[in-house]
Amino acid sequence: MDLMERARAQVGSVPRSIVFPEGGDATVQDAAVALARTGVVRPVLLDAPVELVARLAPYLLDPEACRVPDCSHDPRVRRYAELYAARHDIPLNAAELIVRRPLYFAAMMVAEGDAHGMVAGIQSPTEDVIIATHLVLGQAEGAAVTCSFYLLDIPGRDSEEGQLLAFTDPAMHPRPDSSELAEIATTVAAAVEGMLGWEPRVALLSFSTRGSADDAAVDLVREACDVLRSKGATFAFDGEMQADAALNERVAHRKLGDSPVGGRANVLVCPNLDAANIGAKLIQHFTGATAYGPFILGFAAPVSDLSRSAQLDDVVGTALLVAALHRSGARP
Repeated sequence: MDLMERARAQVGSVPRSIVFPEGGDATVQDAAVALARTGVVRPVLLDAPVELVARLAPYLLDPEACRVPDCSHDPRVRRYAELYAARHDIPLNAAELIVRRPLYFAAMMVAEGDAHGMVAGIQSPTEDVIIATHLVLGQAEGAAVTCSFYLLDIPGRDSEEGQLLAFTDPAMHPRPDSSELAEIATTVAAAVEGMLGWEPRVALLSFSTRGSADDAAVDLVREACDVLRSKGATFAFDGEMQADAALNERVAHRKLGDSPVGGRANVLVCPNLDAANIGAKLIQHFTGATAYGPFILGFAAPVSDLSRSAQLDDVVGTALLVAALHRSGARP
């Protein structure tokens, strides 16, 4: 099943509205046309040119509704500002200045049900996307941690999930402690199960496999596995293990023996942001992998923070998966 089919299976017959605060970006505009063609996502672009309407018209009954010409003067600004001011106990004029900004206006659209999810970041630093998401959407009820993950589509990868591999990205916790690492594993496992219908097999990565090295960094990963066991995690997981033991069954058999995950992992939990960022970039560089996401989890609605180097396929796939994450009912 390809990505399009997975998203369609999760979303069903009613398209999800996904808002793009950076609607002036040419790649986002091209992605909007491709998404409209799928019938799975109804894109909404802030500050996009009027020419976009004609490009969307062959695929949508009301293409004009997919464009917010100038969010800073949109009629909803007043209502959004009143809500934001009340939530944060700030003056109304200050709230108006905030919600007129595209990232905040888009997040308010999601918070108020005017869109189902947000895809941002192609022109904005990660920190700005996360701050807007935090201030407007807030943490989801019951969420123990906020975190994120990529979905890598790796040419030549042959697995039960085809070419796809989930890769945690602890951008909001660059150096997670053992409890945070365990919560990241749990949150991402739930997301891929809900979004993609996978049976999660989670490998907690290290430079050590089952005691082959001793170091405080290794201890942290071992302790995270202990936390998962103590909490009765119901998904398959194992660690600490090196990446080859997580992905290669022959290596896993030699290094791990029996393991519910070894050689078959579909979720890689990196111990820190250095490992995650370096590892994901190396995979992309050497294999030509497409990176969808990262998907920000733990907030009250699904959001993705695109890389500023994102290409057309990255944006399209990410929006489809944000739609699937919303529809799945998994904790965002």
